[in-house]
Amino acid sequence: MNKKTPPVVRKVWKKKIIADFVERKSDGVTCFETTFKTQDKPSPWILDSGCSSHMTGDKKMFQQLQQYEGGTVKFENNEGAKVTGKGSISINNGKVKLHDVFYVSGLKHNVLSISQICDRGHEVIFNKQGCEIKRVDSDKIVASGQRTSRNLYTLIESVEDSCMTMLTKQ
Repeated sequence: MNKKTPPVVRKVWKKKIIADFVERKSDGVTCFETTFKTQDKPSPWILDSGCSSHMTGDKKMFQQLQQYEGGTVKFENNEGAKVTGKGSISINNGKVKLHDVFYVSGLKHNVLSISQICDRGHEVIFNKQGCEIKRVDSDKIVASGQRTSRNLYTLIESVEDSCMTMLTKQ
């Protein structure tokens, strides 16, 4: 008897690209313009009131990262991983800079610590639709979040536009 091996199914993240296209003609010159909206982050930032520090498992996000022995983080399945780095990350197209972010190899989610946000001069206001992060001294909103169907609050990151233009003479 020949037994068939069942197929392996995996979730694969693929960069999402949304394009707008415009064509203009005038005086024998054709201009093509397109705008691409790209989302580079495969995993959103989850706001967590029970987490003592910001952390991520994505080493590529760090602008600056140094080795750091910071103990162990326990996952929901009771397995753990060591904190091996600490550094800075910019989010929201560089509008928000996070300091003292832990690098935890194997962590599948990006986590924002509510207490760390508040300790740095901000307040986080929650309602049933989402949340806002404000500077205490100026009342300026620096970031906002949305409530997901799984009752998690995730940061809404702005999407960067890239523009490409091509001119041709006829």
